[in-house]
Amino acid sequence: MRILLIEDSSRLRELLCEAIHDAGWKIDAFALAQEGRLALQEADYDLLLLDLGLPDEDGIAFLKSLRAARVQMPVLVLTARGAVDERIAGLDAGADDYLVKPFHNGELIARIRALTRRAPSTVMPVLEFAALQYDLATRQVICAGDEIALAPSEKGLLELLMRNGGQVVPKPKIEHAFSEFGDERSSNAVELAVFPAAQKARRASDTGADRDRQGCRIHDAGGARMRLSSPTLGAILTRRIAFFAVLAMVLQLAVIFSAYYWNVGELSRLFVEQETERLASGIAVEDGAIRYRLPDSVEGRYGQAQTGYVARIREAGGGFVFQSCDAACESRFLPPDVNPPDFWLRSLEPGKPLTLVGGRAFMVGERRFVVDVATMGDPQDVVSDVLWNEVIEHMIVPMSILLVLVLGATLLSVRQALKPVRTAAEAAERIDPMDSRSHLQFQDMPREVAHLAEAVNRAFERVGELMKSQKILTSGIAHEVRTPLAAIKLELGHIDHPRARKAEADLDDLVRFVSQITALARLDTFDHGMFEEVDLVELSSSVVEQLAPWVYENNHSLEFSAQVDAAIVQGVPALLKDAVRNLIDNAVRHTPAHTGIVVRVSNDLIRVEDRHPAGVRQGADVAPRADGMGIGLDIVARIAAIHRGSLRCSAGRQGHVFDLEIGT
Repeated sequence: MRILLIEDSSRLRELLCEAIHDAGWKIDAFALAQEGRLALQEADYDLLLLDLGLPDEDGIAFLKSLRAARVQMPVLVLTARGAVDERIAGLDAGADDYLVKPFHNGELIARIRALTRRAPSTVMPVLEFAALQYDLATRQVICAGDEIALAPSEKGLLELLMRNGGQVVPKPKIEHAFSEFGDERSSNAVELAVFPAAQKARRASDTGADRDRQGCRIHDAGGARMRLSSPTLGAILTRRIAFFAVLAMVLQLAVIFSAYYWNVGELSRLFVEQETERLASGIAVEDGAIRYRLPDSVEGRYGQAQTGYVARIREAGGGFVFQSCDAACESRFLPPDVNPPDFWLRSLEPGKPLTLVGGRAFMVGERRFVVDVATMGDPQDVVSDVLWNEVIEHMIVPMSILLVLVLGATLLSVRQALKPVRTAAEAAERIDPMDSRSHLQFQDMPREVAHLAEAVNRAFERVGELMKSQKILTSGIAHEVRTPLAAIKLELGHIDHPRARKAEADLDDLVRFVSQITALARLDTFDHGMFEEVDLVELSSSVVEQLAPWVYENNHSLEFSAQVDAAIVQGVPALLKDAVRNLIDNAVRHTPAHTGIVVRVSNDLIRVEDRHPAGVRQGADVAPRADGMGIGLDIVARIAAIHRGSLRCSAGRQGHVFDLEIGT
C-alpha cells in the first residue's frame, strides 16, 4: 500500500514516515499542497494523510478541489483543528476520517487499516436544475445566487424532485418517499408538502432573494438596558413643542397685558365699554313699555350713593330710565337735550386711578338708549376686572384655540416625520447582537436615518469579519501548538520506560489544557445565526452514552434521567454537547472513586449532580474545576451565556449540583 502525506512540520513528517514504514507501507511525504497535487498526477495512492494548516493553501480548500476532480482516494485528516464544527467542516468537505493532534502511533495505524478496508469514498454532490442548486453536504438551497430558507421536509422533497429533474414525479412515489411503512397518509399530504416549497422558490425567482431575516434576542445580562419608563422621541418632542408654545403664549400675554396696563387711554375706553354694556343688559322693552332692572354684577357700585361710581340711562329723546346721580352729574354728563354720539369719553384727571366720564349708545329693539357712567378714582379697582375680561375674551380664548390647532398640526407632522425613525428603532430592537448577519433596512428612510442604519450595518459586518478572523487565529494557534506536541507524543511512544508513560500522561493533560484555552477563545466566534432546534433530552442522552465507558473506567457510575419526553430549545448542538461533557468531566476528575454522577434533563435545564459514595461530601469547599484553573467551567458558563442562559453551582451534603439553564 502506498500513502501520500502532506504535512508542513518537518519533524512530525519525519516521525509519521517512520511509523508508517514500521507498519510495512510505502509513503511519499510533502510539505506543500501544490507538491501533493503534482504527486497525485504522477502516481496512484491508496490513502492521503492531510494536514489542514498548510502554508500555501488551506487544507479544506485542497480537499474540496480533490473531490471536485472526482478523486475517490480515502483521506485521513491530521490537524490541530479539533473543534466540533471544524471536524464537521472537514468531513463535509470530503474527508473519510479526522484525527486531532496529538495522537498515538497505534491509533493512527489502526485508522489507516480501517480506511483501506472500506469501499472508495463518495462525494456528496451538488444537485443542479436550471437556476436552482442544492448542496447535499451543507443542505443549502440556492436560487439565482440567493439562499432559500426551506424546512427539512421541504429540502427532502426538493432533493427528490431535483434527482428526477425534467421528469414528472408520480404522486405515489412522493408519498412513499415521505412516509414510513404502515403509516396512514392523508389525501392531500403531497399537496401540503409541495405548496410551501413551491411558493418559496417562486418568490425567490421573482425577487432574486428570499433570506431568513429573523434572529435570537439577547440581552447582555451585564450591559445597560433601556428602561420601560424611558420616553420616546415623539414624547420628548411633544413636551418640548408644547412647553415652548405655552411659553410663547404666556410671554405674548405678558407683553399685551403690560401694554394695556400702562396705556391709560385704552384702559379708560375698555372701562366705559364694559361698564355701559353691563348696565344696558338690564333694559327691557315689552309692548312699548320700558322696564329696567339693575344687574347684580353692578348693583354694588350703582345701587347705592357715595360709592365713587355714578350712572345714567336715558332714551335718545330725553326720558330717563335709570340714574344714580348727584348734583355733579349735570356738570359731567352730556345735557339731556343733546343728541349724543355712539361713544364718548372724557378724562377728568390724568393717570391712575381712573377718574373719567363717558357714555355709549345701545339699540334695544327699535329704540335707542344712551348709557353714561363716571368714576371718581375707581375705588373698587374695576379697571383690573376690565383688563382681565379683555385678556380672557379677546386673547386667551382665541390664542388657546390657535395654539391647539397649531400644536396639533405640528405634532401630527412630527409624528409622520418620525415614523421612519420609529420603524428603524423597532427594527433595531429586533437585532440580535450575537448574530453577525443582523442588519437594518434603510430603504424609504430619510437620509439622516438611512446613514445611521448603514453605519449600524457596517458595524455588524465588521463584527462578523472580526469573528471570522478570531476563528482563523485560534485555529492557527492550535495548529502551531499541537503540531510539536504531536511530535513529542510520537517520540515518547518509541521509549519503553515507565517515566515515558508518565510523561505521556502529563503531555495529555497539557494537550487538554491547550484544547480548553483555544475552545474558550473560539466561543466568541459563535453567534445566534448558527442556532437550530435542539432536543436537550436526546443531546444529553447521546453524551452520557458516549462518556459512560470512560466514566466507568475511572471507577465512577453515570446515570441519566429525563424529566420530560422532549426539551426543545434553540442552540448550537456542538456547544451544548461540549458543555455537558465538561460538567461530567469535572465531576469525574474532582470527586473520589465510586462517586455516582447523575445527569437530569427538564425543560430548558440540564443538571449534573455528583453523589459521594459515603453519602456525605468530604470537606466544605467547592470542588476544583475541571482543569484546575477554572477554564472548564468558564467554558460552560460562556456557552450558557451564548444561549441566553446561565450556569449555577451549589454544594450540598451529598455533593455538588451544576445547573445549566438554556434561555428561551
